[in-house]
Amino acid sequence: MTRLRMSDAQREQWRRELAAENAWESETPRRLVDLGAAIAIAAAVLDAVLTYAVLDGSIYLERNPIVERAMRAIGIAPTLILGALLRFAIVAALTYIATRAVRPAARYGAAFAVGGVALWWCVVVFANAAVVARGAS
Repeated sequence: MTRLRMSDAQREQWRRELAAENAWESETPRRLVDLGAAIAIAAAVLDAVLTYAVLDGSIYLERNPIVERAMRAIGIAPTLILGALLRFAIVAALTYIATRAVRPAARYGAAFAVGGVALWWCVVVFANAAVVARGAS
């Protein structure tokens, strides 16, 4: 496998685009980004746990055909763990961009993406919780 090599010009471009430290002028936006990231990660973990509880070994209940195929191939728990790790990687990358991007448009875009991801995954968690509550009654 060949290793990607960056030219000096490409390295310099990265240095101009991403700051070495926090690029926000005040601490409040940075704290909001961190809060959004924490909520998104917590929601991803809760989603994996609730999905595992809802499925209860019944793969046929999964509505997403790609996830269902993965569950049949490697099992329910490994699929949910991989999904949670993928979500963590997405949040980590967006948080890094939201805190280090030199361009305000990139910084705000990534910050709003972290907030949107956190909100969406919370909706998914509440939907799964409703399914669990409905099934228990």
